[in-house]
Amino acid sequence: SDGARIVTKDKNIYLYTGVEGQYYENGVIYAVYDFMKICFNFEQYFRNCMEIDKDVSELKLRNFDVKDVPDLELRDFDVLDHQIYYDGLRNYEQAAGVNPNTVYYRTYRSGQEKKYSNLIGIYSKFGDYSTGAGFHNTSEFASPTHPNVNPKWFSNQGDQLCYTCRGDEQAYNDLVDHCARKVVDSMINMYPNAKYPLANYFSLTQEDNTAFCTCEWCLEDKEANGNSISGAFIKLANAITDKLYEWMADPTQEISKDEYRRDDLKCVVFVYT
Repeated sequence: SDGARIVTKDKNIYLYTGVEGQYYENGVIYAVYDFMKICFNFEQYFRNCMEIDKDVSELKLRNFDVKDVPDLELRDFDVLDHQIYYDGLRNYEQAAGVNPNTVYYRTYRSGQEKKYSNLIGIYSKFGDYSTGAGFHNTSEFASPTHPNVNPKWFSNQGDQLCYTCRGDEQAYNDLVDHCARKVVDSMINMYPNAKYPLANYFSLTQEDNTAFCTCEWCLEDKEANGNSISGAFIKLANAITDKLYEWMADPTQEISKDEYRRDDLKCVVFVYT
């Protein structure tokens, strides 16, 4: 999707991407940068560090037949992983008197300001796709305000899931089933393969600025896992993912259809505190 094509036809130059769909803009902008590189030796290393041929007045029309397939699948950088660079760019742009919200991403040749992602979002309510989240989203999977939820699913503080369900095996299995159905709902109704060909992972991540459950079962699990408070969380994520693969392999399940099934589906977890 970040690849590019440049071709000459009938004395016109066409710049476009190699992939149709959600991320086609990325390849188009990289085609523009490739075109500038070929014609003007353009390269940009930082906001105030670039090179380009100066005083060019004439260029011959080339017979372009360029295919650019990058070695790195995704050329964009992740703001969360590179916060120090992000802040530095914003500070520089602000000092220069320009709007950093519209230009800072040019430094890394990103095709759009919104971060490139192949994330499947999780929606708060079945059949309602107006609110949801990709990260900090355990309350999108299950919340005390949702219908048909089990009180044992939630922490003793009430603002987070209880990842052991108070030691109740049936409640735990029901939570796994419920969360897996939330992912299925998004995969079928919001992220079908034809529209989002790259969306191959979902996230199960705890809410921001909230604590893990401290019920006796969660504390026992913590002690049994090398004093790791995230052990129960990871086990729940694995159980949900296993359930999804079980359903995708079952021809009686709608998610097994080619237009929905994703054989490389993954779950990303993010735990802290």
